[in-house]
Amino acid sequence: MSVFAQVPSGAKFEFLFANGSLNNTAGGATAATNLTESTSGALSIPDRSVNADNAYQMNSGVFINTRAGENTARREIGVSFWIKTTASQLASSGNTQVMLIDGPEGFLNPRFNNTTANGLRFGFGAQGSDSNGQRRTVGGLTGTPNIADNQWHNVVITSFINNNTIEFRMYIDGVQAGIGTPTITNVISSAPPTFLRDPRVIVSPQSQFSGEIDDIRYYQRSLSATDAANLAAENPPAPTRTIVYVDASATGLNDGTTWADAFTTLQTALSSTSSTDDVWVAAGNYSPGTATTDSFLINSSNIRIYGGFNGTETALEQRDFSTNVTTLNGDVLNDDTGVAYSGANRDDNNTNVVTISGNNVTIDGFVIANGQADDTTSGETQEGSAISIQAGNITISNCIIENNVVTRGGAVRMIDRAGSLDIENSIFRNNLGVFGVCLYTRASNTNTLDVNISNSLFENNTLQTLSGGTGNAGIIWFRNDFGTQNVVLTNNTFANNRNLRKGVGATLINANRINGTVNISVLNSIIHGNRNADGLTMISVGNDAGSQNPNSIIVSNSIGEDAAFSNIIDNGGNRRNISNSSADPLFTSISDFTLQSASPAINAGNDTFAVGNRDLIGNQRINGSAVDMGAYEFGATAGIEENSKLEFVLYPNPASNVLNVVSDLAFAKAEIYNLQGQRVITSNEAAIQVADLKTGMYIIKIVTEDGATATQQFIKK
Repeated sequence: MSVFAQVPSGAKFEFLFANGSLNNTAGGATAATNLTESTSGALSIPDRSVNADNAYQMNSGVFINTRAGENTARREIGVSFWIKTTASQLASSGNTQVMLIDGPEGFLNPRFNNTTANGLRFGFGAQGSDSNGQRRTVGGLTGTPNIADNQWHNVVITSFINNNTIEFRMYIDGVQAGIGTPTITNVISSAPPTFLRDPRVIVSPQSQFSGEIDDIRYYQRSLSATDAANLAAENPPAPTRTIVYVDASATGLNDGTTWADAFTTLQTALSSTSSTDDVWVAAGNYSPGTATTDSFLINSSNIRIYGGFNGTETALEQRDFSTNVTTLNGDVLNDDTGVAYSGANRDDNNTNVVTISGNNVTIDGFVIANGQADDTTSGETQEGSAISIQAGNITISNCIIENNVVTRGGAVRMIDRAGSLDIENSIFRNNLGVFGVCLYTRASNTNTLDVNISNSLFENNTLQTLSGGTGNAGIIWFRNDFGTQNVVLTNNTFANNRNLRKGVGATLINANRINGTVNISVLNSIIHGNRNADGLTMISVGNDAGSQNPNSIIVSNSIGEDAAFSNIIDNGGNRRNISNSSADPLFTSISDFTLQSASPAINAGNDTFAVGNRDLIGNQRINGSAVDMGAYEFGATAGIEENSKLEFVLYPNPASNVLNVVSDLAFAKAEIYNLQGQRVITSNEAAIQVADLKTGMYIIKIVTEDGATATQQFIKK
C-alpha cells in the first residue's frame, strides 16, 4: 500500500481487505474479531488506487465480526471508511444501512436516507443509554455533497464528551460536514450517557447496500480534524479521467468529445490531452505526418492511449483490437515493398513513428509499423523506429510491432532512463536492425530501470549490419553502463529469428554491463528455431557484446534449443539453470506458435511466475495442472470456467436490448464476455441491458446464490 498521509494509529478494528482478506489487521487483534461473510454475494474488486482484490462490492452480502467481551464503556469513538455507490445501489425508499457498529447499550449506524424529503443524503443514527438504562437516539444528515455519485469518498464519524452529552461530528473527504451538532444527552445525571461497550461491526446489515466499501477503521477515541484529513489523504483515488475520441472517418465537430465529433487525426488529440485523459482511437490507418521527422508526440504524463474501437463503444471492455485494427503507420506513401536498410520504397518513411516524453504512459491495442530510423544525424535518430521512449514508467500492451528498421538498435528504444517498462501480450515481428533489433534498453546514471516482458511473441526478426555482414548484441539488448537494470521475461516465445553472423557465438537475448548492475530472469518461456547465417542454433541468453556478464542470470521452466541453456552453468547462486529443456516444443506449424496436444511445454511452467490471467490471444492463462511455457496456453478458452451443473434459459436469443435469464435456482449475477475473453458486462439483475453491445456472438456466465455456474452463448443483434 502507498500511503500519502499519517494514518491515525491505535485502531481496534482495521479491515483493509488486502487480497480479499476479511481479517482484522489492527495491532493486537485476535482472530475472533475478523469479519466473516454471514450472507454471501460480496465481490472482491480493485480499490480506489486500482489495486486488484483490495476492496469489496457488497451486492447482497453481509459481513460481521464477533464481540471481544470488553466491559469498558466507550463514549468517545471514531470510525473511518471509504465508500463508492450510486443511487441504483441503494434502497428505493427509507434508509440504506451501510454499516452498524453496536454494543449492549448503544450503536452507530452510518446510512443513506432516501425518503422524499431527504433523497440520497448521507448521515448516521446513534443511540446511547442514560443512567436509568433509557435509550437516547440522535441522527445527523449531510447537506452537501451528494456522495452517491459513483466516486470514492472517505467518511469519518466521531464522538466527543461535553459534560453530560456525547456530541458527534462527520467529515466527508476530510471536510467537516454541515450536520449541526447532534448529541445524546443523559438528562438525569451530570455524567455522559453510555454508548459503545464491547462493539462489533456489521457491514450492510440489511443486505441493501450493494455499493463498494474499503478500509474500515474503528477507534476507541475521538478523531480530530487533522486525523480526518489524514484518513482522507491516504491513497487518494485517481482523478476522473476524460475520454478523448479519435476516428479518421468522423464528420462532426472534430473536437474529440464524442465518437460523432471525434478528432480525425491522432496528433491533434495528443496535442490537446491532459494528465487525466484516455484517448480512444477507432480502427484505421494513422500517419504521424508527411515529413520523415514527423512522429506521434506523447508529451503529457499519465495518459493512456487505446486502439481497437469500431467507433460505437461506450466501455473500454467492448473494443476488439484484433478485428478493429488500428495502425500507426510510418509508411507515408503506403508503398513499401519490403523491409530493408535502403530501397524498398522506404525513403519517405517516418524515422520514429511514436515518441514518448511523458511519464506513466500506456499505449494499448495498436499495430505500430514501418518506422525507418536511418537518419545519421545522431544515434537517437537511428534507433526507436517504432517507439522512442524518453521518459519512465511506460506500458505497451496488446500491440504488434512490425516491419520497422533501425540502423543502430531498438524498434523500441529506452536508453538512459529510469522507472519501468512493461511489455504485455504483444508481438514483435519482421523487424530489422544492427543490434538489439526489437528492444534496446539501458538504465540512466545511478538510477534503476525495471523491464518486464510477458505473454509476448518475438518472431522473424533479423540482426544484420548495414553491409549485410556480422551483427551482434541480440534481438533484444539489455545494456548497462552505469545504473541498475532488472529484467524479467515471463511466458514469452522466441521463434524463427535470425542473426546473420556466421559461425558460433550469435546470441538471441543479450545482457551485459560496463558498470552498474544487470539482473535477468527468463521464466516459463520457449526459445526455439532461431538461427545464424550458417543455420546454427543461436545462444538463447548470454553476453554477445563483450564487457562484463550480468550480475545474475536465472533461467527456469523454459525450453532452449541450445542444449537447455547449456552456457548457463547452475552455481546455486547468481547463475541458475532450473527445470529447463531442449525438447522440440511442437508448435502447430512453422508460422503458428500455438502448441500441439503432445507439446512438452504444456503444464511445464511454474505458476508462481505467471503474469496476468490471459495469454497472448486473450485466452485463460492457466488451463490444466500448471501454466504452459510460452506465450500461448494450450486448449484454453476465452477464460470462462463452469464449475457446477446449472440449467438456464435465455430469451430472446438473439437479443437487441434486454436479455432475460430464467433458472429454477436463485439468480445471483451474470457476467458477459466477448470471444476474446474480455468481460464486457456484469449484472446483478436477471434482466440484463445489452443494448450497448455491438453486434456479434457473446458468452454469458450465470452464478446462482449457492455458487453454481454455467455458461451459454448468445447473439447480440
